Amino acid sequence: MEFLYLSTCSTCKRIMQLLPKHKDLNFRDVKVNPLSLEEVRQLAALAGSFTALINKRSQQFKISGISSKDLSEAQSEQLLVTHYSYLARPILVIDSHIYIGNSSSTVAAMVNKLT
Repeated sequence: MEFLYLSTCSTCKRIMQLLPKHKDLNFRDVKVNPLSLEEVRQLAALAGSFTALINKRSQQFKISGISSKDLSEAQSEQLLVTHYSYLARPILVIDSHIYIGNSSSTVAAMVNKLT
């Protein structure tokens, strides 16, 4: 079990506080410990696509001049390994289940899965 987050993200910190303590849950700051290409591919397989993992509000889109709309799978894959902020967060991976984002329903599902 792994919880992927960004330590500078206040929303991620808030959600971390809501999660029940679980001895097998590993917390990983993607800024400090970036994902490898293989790890990104594994997440995409669970999520159904690379674009499902993209944080469309990432400030990197403004900086790079790339539009977050109509990204191809190949472009999304490349962006995800280029910079940590392109990754939607937080992400909880438990076995073959993946929970992406901070919507109230997603957070409730994360909490429920860990209880």
